[in-house]
Amino acid sequence: MHIFKRVYISPALSKEKKKLLWRLKHHVFMPSVYVVTLAAQQDLLEIYHSSLLKQKFYRENPPFIVGIAESHSAAVAMIQEILMDVLRETGGLDIQRYCRAS
Repeated sequence: MHIFKRVYISPALSKEKKKLLWRLKHHVFMPSVYVVTLAAQQDLLEIYHSSLLKQKFYRENPPFIVGIAESHSAAVAMIQEILMDVLRETGGLDIQRYCRAS
């Protein structure tokens, strides 16, 4: 599993960052955790429920995790925050380059 060096974490989950990352890497079921990942082929972000990462496909093709949120709506808000940061730092919306270079 690939995790962004400066992974975005919702404030409600920030106290448990180390534990949360361990649970994601070890595919522990977390009912109310969503991840924001880089899309495989386009310069987009995707939202997945953390339980999807337990599937064989994601174990063999681990996603690049950019953010971790406590709900789907928090993940949507996180995407807005990520896009604003990318725009501010790069002057464009090249999310792949921003996340892989950092």
